[in-house]
Amino acid sequence: MVELLDPSLLHGEGGYDLASAYGALFLIQNFQEDQAAQLLSSKARDTLRQWHKRKTTNRTIPSVDDFQVELRAEEKKKPRG
Repeated sequence: MVELLDPSLLHGEGGYDLASAYGALFLIQNFQEDQAAQLLSSKARDTLRQWHKRKTTNRTIPSVDDFQVELRAEEKKKPRG
């Protein structure tokens, strides 16, 4: 895709943004969860587990996820036709 652009467009902020987006897409496309988990230290994994546990067990204020679940449930209740 980059090869199709005018080289003058790749200088400055536009080139930086394009390179960043291209790099992010490359990482997402080639992401392997097993390898990523092995790269994390046990301390980092434990910290992430603790963070996730705190985030999911101590929720008192409804989140956007809660709203979306309720909205989907209501949509399913509506008769179609």
